[in-house]
This record gives sequence, structure tokens and C-alpha cells, in this order.
Amino acid sequence: MANYRVLIASRDTDDPHRPAAFALTKMAVYFPDGCPAPGQAGLPKLWNYRPHAVTVCPACITAWRADDFVSDPLRVPTAPHRPFGSPGPPQTPTTPGPTTPPTRTSEAAHHQNTG
Repeated sequence: MANYRVLIASRDTDDPHRPAAFALTKMAVYFPDGCPAPGQAGLPKLWNYRPHAVTVCPACITAWRADDFVSDPLRVPTAPHRPFGSPGPPQTPTTPGPTTPPTRTSEAAHHQNTG
């Protein structure tokens, strides 16, 4: 599967040479060999997948850039696939720390007492 991504930001409607004031930046998968057809083997089951509408390829990047700022494709490392919420690799603390992390309440009290 593709290991490339592009960043996309909306253009300002009054000045298309700059990003919109509160433009949301999103990341899209870039397929150097073309956007795959829906249902292609190995493609994640996306609810509303439409080629060239949620993915980017050489055939459609110019159309994307007509409406949005689109970065050049960047290769990203392949990561192990883990479901959201699954624990990552075990963490080994490098320095001893408190057994329970401070809460926002205790942090605020600390700043009031020392500030």
C-alpha cells in the first residue's frame, strides 16, 4: 500500500494565494501509481471512499491544487498496524518519578502556592 502522504489546506476565498484564516489542514494518502478503485484488495474499508476525492495521485494532484494548497508527496515510514486504543510497546522509565501523575487540580494548587 502507499507510504506517501500530502498535506492539504484550504485556500482563502478572498485571496487564493494564501491559506484561509482558519483553514483546517488535513493529511491524505498519496498513491504514486494512481488512486485505487473502490474495493481493491489491501485497501482499508473506508465508509465513503471515492478515488480522487479522498486520496491523491499524479492524475488528480493538479485538480486538488486548483482548490487547495497541497504539499509535495512525502514518503512516510511503514508503521505496524494496531487498532486505535491498543497499547503500544512497553515503556521503560528512564528516571524514577511519582507513582501517580499530578492532576490538573494539584498543579493549579501548586502554582497558587508558589506563584
